[in-house]
Formats: sequence, C-alpha cells, structure tokens
Amino acid sequence: MNLTKSIALLALCAALSACAQTALEEDFGNSVRSMISAQTMNPEPEAAGPESGDGQRLEGVIGDYRGTVTKRTGVSSDTQLGVD
Repeated sequence: MNLTKSIALLALCAALSACAQTALEEDFGNSVRSMISAQTMNPEPEAAGPESGDGQRLEGVIGDYRGTVTKRTGVSSDTQLGVD
C-alpha cells in the first residue's frame, strides 16, 4: 500500500512538472521576424508601377493574351464517380 502511494505521488509530481512554465528568452519571436524580413522582396514598393514601357508593345501583349485564352462556356457533360 505504501509502495502504491509512493508510485502515485511520483507519477503526480512528474505530471505536474510537465506543466511548469519555462522562462522565455529575451528575444522571443525575433527569429520569426527576421525570417519574414529576409523573405520580403520589397518592403516599400512604389505605387507608381513600372518605370518604363512601350504602350504599343503592351497593347499587343494584352491583345495576344486575350486572343489565346479560351472562353469557358460551361460544363460539357456530367462527371460520373464510381462511389457507392
């Protein structure tokens, strides 16, 4: 009986020690902030857009894009799934 109480007390102490708070480092979170900063390409982008561009060339690019993209008309047929 005494051995059972000792084992139960030891298990309780082990369980409670898992809940103990650990001291946080002084710079907690700085690693995340530094990784975000390293992965940010341009933190202060200019709102003006591209610095230069040829209007006729860009109009041709957009026209080609709009001409080659297929228009979706809808679903041509139902898809049958063999799920019971």
